[in-house]
Amino acid sequence: MNKPHPAHALVHGFRLDDRQVEPQRFRILRPDGESRVEPRAMDVLLTLACNAGETMTRNALVDAVWKHPHVTDEALSRCISLLRTALGDDRARPRFIETIPRRGYRLLMPPVLNGNSGLSAPSVVSVAVLPLLNLAGDPAEEHLADGLTELLISNLATMPSISVISRTSAMHYKGTRARLGEIARELDVERIVEGSVLRSGRELQVVIQLIDPITDRHLFARTYTRTLTDVLRLQNEVAWRLAEEIGATLGPPSFQAGPAAPVNEDAMRAWLLARHFWSQRTPDGFERAIREYEACLAHEPGFAPAHAGIADTLITQSLYGLVPPTRVAPRARAEAARALAADPEGPQALGASGGVALFFDWNLDGAARLLRRAIAANPSHDMARLGLADALIFGGDVDGGLRELHQALRVSPFDLGLHMNLGDFLLWARRHDESAAAFRRTLELGPHFWPARCGLAELLAWMAEGEAAKAELERASRDAPPPRIARSRALIHALLGERAEAQHWLATLDRTREERYLPATELARVHAVLGDADAAFTWIDRAIEERTPRLLQLGVSPAYDQIRGDPRFAERLSRVGLTRC
Repeated sequence: MNKPHPAHALVHGFRLDDRQVEPQRFRILRPDGESRVEPRAMDVLLTLACNAGETMTRNALVDAVWKHPHVTDEALSRCISLLRTALGDDRARPRFIETIPRRGYRLLMPPVLNGNSGLSAPSVVSVAVLPLLNLAGDPAEEHLADGLTELLISNLATMPSISVISRTSAMHYKGTRARLGEIARELDVERIVEGSVLRSGRELQVVIQLIDPITDRHLFARTYTRTLTDVLRLQNEVAWRLAEEIGATLGPPSFQAGPAAPVNEDAMRAWLLARHFWSQRTPDGFERAIREYEACLAHEPGFAPAHAGIADTLITQSLYGLVPPTRVAPRARAEAARALAADPEGPQALGASGGVALFFDWNLDGAARLLRRAIAANPSHDMARLGLADALIFGGDVDGGLRELHQALRVSPFDLGLHMNLGDFLLWARRHDESAAAFRRTLELGPHFWPARCGLAELLAWMAEGEAAKAELERASRDAPPPRIARSRALIHALLGERAEAQHWLATLDRTREERYLPATELARVHAVLGDADAAFTWIDRAIEERTPRLLQLGVSPAYDQIRGDPRFAERLSRVGLTRC
């Protein structure tokens, strides 16, 4: 059998005999029609295709696809069964996937890449821009390197021919000594950009290299030395020219925009701090992010990304149940509108406007249109893809939502929030084993990320693993605020049939609402699980009055399954704009 193809080549499409596999569209085309394939099952097929002709053990497949040992054999067997159905294969007389008893599976034929030669270069090149080194060694100069890294990622992300790993995941390697080959494998990228920044007196020197991490071959190297007059104008110019040259090296010319509008040095420092605090996904981090965005705007009032950043932060605070939606929605709308007025086609402005339309206006179709425009402007915009995933899944398109979320994870593989969202999505799809694996992967990346710990505890209760659920919640209580733990306790006791304990925690939540904001949906879902339909609808009505974003989960969350057949349920769905669910 021929030498196997790498994953980055196969992901753009390949043939198995007369079957056309389109991994990015999660479908397989057969002569008799089209079959949709779940993202995880497609990952299994890609892994087998990368090792065509070789037997892959079950453990090796689980490790490669789920990257966690706590995945049951049932999850893998289900994916293999789905692939056989999609391919039109026969387990007894396999053409494509053979079961090797007591060992694993083997793809029987080599995949043929799309293109006349079968070896054509992929149309989209995946790139990671590693944090540029600050050679001055002075922490006060760190913002120069971080700012240039940010701008270079942003400029490259506007090129349709390039898929760029997000800043959040790229910064994971700041200060590490990992080898480029290891980084490329972890991020699944084909090219890596690395470099350094050195300020000496009134001169700034920037060194950039574009590297093939597999061969360690340098495809591109440039040194820029400029006299400092306006630091940010210089950063914008250098980032733009680098993106232009790197883009020309990697693919056909597609980058038409000029340098981004410059902001001053103090504004950029505040902007970078805001991004840092927002990425922490903590109550204090959100508050500090807003203050830094405001500081940025004090220096540059028309800087659209900062206006969009405030809107995004207010949306996230509301989604986390930290603030009443009716209190922050007006400002979020105003900030998103200012961002859009300053930059009508900017991905940040479009993404923030889409978030407002979805979570505060409950306008799924309008939000999807804005978010698709944001993705068209920046295909690597992970938060816009997450918003679109939410809009799709809330509207009943589970497969479409998962596809967009997996695309977001491909450009931001170390984002804790995205991994946690995957756990939620898979729970809503009733795929419990895969949901548990996603939550555990989140906690591997961030052991103290308590929202995911609470999510895992609740998921284990859905799986009737009571002791494990309670143990995870105790671990979460070390980091999470008590009101958040109380919410999970009420749900977990309800799921485990411990009615008295659930009622006790419901009373605690009711008292909590007298002192601080708590989404009404938290009580609605517990009453629904307990089968208390009248009480559940009372709290759903309060949530509608509060404009709680979590109500958008009404159509997909299993918490409401017991009351879903009640005639009142369809009427509530309609009031939330979920008529398609």
